[in-house]
Amino acid sequence: MARISLGNPNTLSLKKFLFFLSIIVFYGLTSINAQTIGGWHGLVTIPNAEVGNDSELTIGISRMNHNYLTYKSEYEPLIYYVSFVYLPNFELSIRFTKRIGEPDGLGDRMFSLRYRIVSENDLLPFILLGTHDFYHSTDSLTNRFHSTYIVCTKNISVISNVLQTSFTLGYGAKLFNAHSYEFVGLFGGVSIEFFRIINLMNEYDGKRFNGGVRIKLFNNISILGGFLNYQHFSGGASFNFQL
Repeated sequence: MARISLGNPNTLSLKKFLFFLSIIVFYGLTSINAQTIGGWHGLVTIPNAEVGNDSELTIGISRMNHNYLTYKSEYEPLIYYVSFVYLPNFELSIRFTKRIGEPDGLGDRMFSLRYRIVSENDLLPFILLGTHDFYHSTDSLTNRFHSTYIVCTKNISVISNVLQTSFTLGYGAKLFNAHSYEFVGLFGGVSIEFFRIINLMNEYDGKRFNGGVRIKLFNNISILGGFLNYQHFSGGASFNFQL
């Protein structure tokens, strides 16, 4: 007589997977709207026109491959950031970029200001104006990640609470004097969101194509991993909460 063993490793592994998946589904029923590797709302690296909820504070850390830096460095950059949303369409971010192993004090410091000027409806997309790393000291150009841009994002629900697509298109210009720039010219991306838990993303940042995956857990934790230029792995995690 054939016997079914409940102690079979494959059976136990399947049960564990289904158990943790059910927890994630139960607690993760919120749209995946989270920070990029750089610390602002967007896809893998590019900003989109989304912002968080009013009075939402986000704290995060990312590690970027050094080949993606806008200036040459053999050290891997570690990015720390804090982002705050209020009014409720205004997003302010503060970021520190510290190159691991390099004795450069606190590292590169930058501010980001983003304001959503149009909210999404049946016809119109979200539209947002943003600028990153716009300030530098008077004696040197220390803004190495500067960008000034307009971007729009349109979300389309294919199957409610199951499948959603999002399209982002933006344009960045060199409006201010800076050491180096990001997101110059046309940039954009597409994301596909499953069950409001997993988000698959592809983007063009104005120079190269990138791809990544974001996972949202317990409404507050976002985990991001991606390949910049489809070659160099970078990723990070963030935690958000309401003040």
